[in-house]
Amino acid sequence: MDSDVVSPAEPFSLAIEAAVERWGGLIRRAALRHGLAGADIEEVVQDIRIRLWRALQRPSEKNPADSASYVYRAAMSAALDLLRRRRSGPLGKPVALEVVSETLQARGSEPADDEAAQVAALGRALDGLLTERRIAVRLHLEGKSRGEMAALTGWSEAKTRNLLYRGLADLKGILSGGGAS
Repeated sequence: MDSDVVSPAEPFSLAIEAAVERWGGLIRRAALRHGLAGADIEEVVQDIRIRLWRALQRPSEKNPADSASYVYRAAMSAALDLLRRRRSGPLGKPVALEVVSETLQARGSEPADDEAAQVAALGRALDGLLTERRIAVRLHLEGKSRGEMAALTGWSEAKTRNLLYRGLADLKGILSGGGAS
């Protein structure tokens, strides 16, 4: 293979590495501010590379790699996401509705009527939500952060937040008998 051939991804890689080099101190300070050190800081730096890669894929007039404020906000968010993942751990992580329902059915003994009725009501209420709101609420129930939800769905952070809040409000309305808005 000819060494003068540039892959389509190479300009992105070069821009990302230049940004990490330029804003490395800023990224590390954001991680340190949350009490992270060593390998955790490197995990935040890697997360920034991924976020920059995704941001560069979107058509925009402004290059996010040139923005100190974008990189700092992304670093703060990455550090918080890392702490949340650690805190939730295997025991504290919310589970999907289907897992709750299957667990209740697989117990062998009869689940409490209230518990089974609540799971069934939640499932029916979720089915009554508009499609995008239902997706946002289900991802939320699975323990995904808004950033993760946006990345998975391709929605903007603002759209994700809006769909989640409206979906949760609709869910509350349906479960309390008021219906969705």
